[in-house]
Amino acid sequence: MGLGSNLIQTLLDTGRLNAEETADYRHRYLNALFESNQFDTLQNLLPDYPDTAGYWHAKMDLYIGNAVKGAEFFAENEHIGTQNDLLVALLAASFHQAKRSSEKLFARIGTDLPDSYQPLLTVAQKLSEQNYFVALALLKTYIDSLDDRQKGYLKPELLASYLCMKLGNLQGAHQYLVAFEKHTQNDPSCRIAIARLAKLRGDSEKLFTQLNRAFEENLLLIPEDLTVDYLKKMYAAGNTDGERYLLAQLRQKYPENPSLALYEAEKLAQNQDWESVTKILADFAQASPETMYLYTTALCRLKNHQAAQRYFDSLSLQDTAAYWKLAAEIAEAKGDKALQAECLKKQLACLE
Repeated sequence: MGLGSNLIQTLLDTGRLNAEETADYRHRYLNALFESNQFDTLQNLLPDYPDTAGYWHAKMDLYIGNAVKGAEFFAENEHIGTQNDLLVALLAASFHQAKRSSEKLFARIGTDLPDSYQPLLTVAQKLSEQNYFVALALLKTYIDSLDDRQKGYLKPELLASYLCMKLGNLQGAHQYLVAFEKHTQNDPSCRIAIARLAKLRGDSEKLFTQLNRAFEENLLLIPEDLTVDYLKKMYAAGNTDGERYLLAQLRQKYPENPSLALYEAEKLAQNQDWESVTKILADFAQASPETMYLYTTALCRLKNHQAAQRYFDSLSLQDTAAYWKLAAEIAEAKGDKALQAECLKKQLACLE
């Protein structure tokens, strides 16, 4: 067992260590925080250590954030990372089809791996080939060969769970998570996996509970792909002030995220604040049909029917209620009553 974070901090505070020892113990201190899941404390300390901040941010991304981004760091920085970091990064890149990163990581790792890790290289290879059923079968055999300590260290059951989710086997995903929790409790990366499974099952209550347990110290650590689901549930639970504050913080943290932008715009649309809707969605209009429809509707409400028509013309004709509703909005903005009536008739036909 390594020294605990409190003991290392005491050693660092004495000021009796030379520069080399200080760097070594500082790394041990940050690692102890990481290993004990004290991500909030770790993140708050990183501005003080700019030389190693990139490494710790990437490591946190791999386990509790944007795994593709974390893997990319280890693929691009050739002299940074333990063997374990590289292996976890390779599996993440291969799983998410990040071709460039997985190729670089395969090259970095080479064949110089302990025997106990070799099967994971084959799993990574099958993942990168999108041969998911074979990858899962190999992973199951590998998991059966490990003791509980090894399972907790490399977390292959979490990967197996995500593979099951990808293949639509939600019960299998659940079973792997239950197996993981038998030997490792209160693990944030497991709670995230449970939340993602809950999302697929439409269980917003469970998603909300798991993310609260994982990140009660700092909700800004919630993975980007789960932020909108969390905010919706927070709002539905009646914590409107908390939801408004967290939304503002998350929009600041992820300014490029189209789902968060759409979520904020939809709330503003409920209050008829069409000016703000167009400002928020201006850079995201092409992100999804929902975004395009709301942006074009906002332009109509602001009587800017020429711009609305341009966006509408870029849509392919769809015989859906949403499409004809939007067409009716544009006709109304133009003052074309006959066309508006025709579009509303088609909208109603779609709803029957």
